Amino acid sequence: MELSLMIILFLNVGFCVSNDVVPVLIWGNKNVPDLKTPAAGHSVTSDDFVDTVLRQLSQANAQDILVFIRDQLSLDDITHSANAYNQNSDGGDFHNIKSLMTTHPSTHLPRVVSPVDAISSWKKNFDGQVHELTSPYSLDDVPLTTGGRNLIIFHLSGAENLRKADEVIGTVSSRMNVLGRQYSALYTAGSSSKSPREHLYLGRHLLATEDIPNHFYNISPCIFFYAENITFQIQNGKTTNMTWELESRADTNGSTCFPTPQLVLNFNPVGDLKSLNLIVTFGNTSTGYWEAKDWHVSYHINDEQKTNLPLVVGSIYAPYKHSYHCTKPKVQQLVNTTDHADVAVSVFQMKNLQLQGFSIGRNRFGRASDCIGFFTIPIWMGIISMLVLVAILAFGVAMLSSINTMDRFDDPKGKTITVNTSD
Repeated sequence: MELSLMIILFLNVGFCVSNDVVPVLIWGNKNVPDLKTPAAGHSVTSDDFVDTVLRQLSQANAQDILVFIRDQLSLDDITHSANAYNQNSDGGDFHNIKSLMTTHPSTHLPRVVSPVDAISSWKKNFDGQVHELTSPYSLDDVPLTTGGRNLIIFHLSGAENLRKADEVIGTVSSRMNVLGRQYSALYTAGSSSKSPREHLYLGRHLLATEDIPNHFYNISPCIFFYAENITFQIQNGKTTNMTWELESRADTNGSTCFPTPQLVLNFNPVGDLKSLNLIVTFGNTSTGYWEAKDWHVSYHINDEQKTNLPLVVGSIYAPYKHSYHCTKPKVQQLVNTTDHADVAVSVFQMKNLQLQGFSIGRNRFGRASDCIGFFTIPIWMGIISMLVLVAILAFGVAMLSSINTMDRFDDPKGKTITVNTSD
């Protein structure tokens, strides 16, 4: 199997990757387990990985099992470093692995949950000798038993990059062939090199993106909060006096789920802003919705200190098991600035706010209920364009209907119609 085709399959079935879901590559110079490819988006659990792969390998007689473990590995590493979309490529940083998987029986699992944990648990019951190697990765000093039944685990943390790891795999595989030993090999990692935040958005995006300060807070099991570019401002009338960008994560001490779910964000000091606390209280409605009903802010700027100021956010609610999303919400202090133009007003500005209270399933946001109403700007543009076209059509039909047919026509056999143009 060509590695490039394998990578495309990986990408088709592995869009969402959590931090402990990694690919597993399998090959051998004798045989490998006949595995069924999981359905798109599905992961192989640790127990299934032990039953379908590891136990089948251990049941094969007279063969060794090689396990190569990196600290981190992801599908993107293979895509970017193996020249997966070039059919004439030698494999790039996966040169030896591509050669081994092309010339030997091979298979793969795109998404396996914690494969290293499964291997650690399985090796305790392995019927044979277990050897674990770190740098240097030499088989000369390993007492291999005659007839196979050796489990050799190579911890590749000493390999600085993917190319070095590939060289180790190529050297070890060549040495096993020289020794005339039959083996099966696995290549995997302890965790994914892609962080969970990088998979929140799954659409098309540029490879080179700006590192956006984000805030994600999980108050298990009742509150999820995510926002980008949170900014705190003190405004006087329509003039912004002071602005602070809250780039670092906040402390959530004081947050609770019982008896009333409450999110407490204690932001770190920034310049003159010595302390800043945002408190969001959640509640239930009688119609099957949850809501973020109360927002309060407390801050300490220089010698000025304000506590428990109410904020106006608008209606933030969603059905149970759903989340709330708004692209550019504005959270502002409840003050009548018309009567008090000189009053300092606290304002939070943020992007892509998403939060959920209650009924958080599978440790992820539920389906988003957006703050934008039905009549969005694109919809209004479509309606106006349609009205203009309808008006033009109506005007044309009216002009056509106003055309009158002449009441008399020339008769070629009769007398010519004469119109007197004189006064």
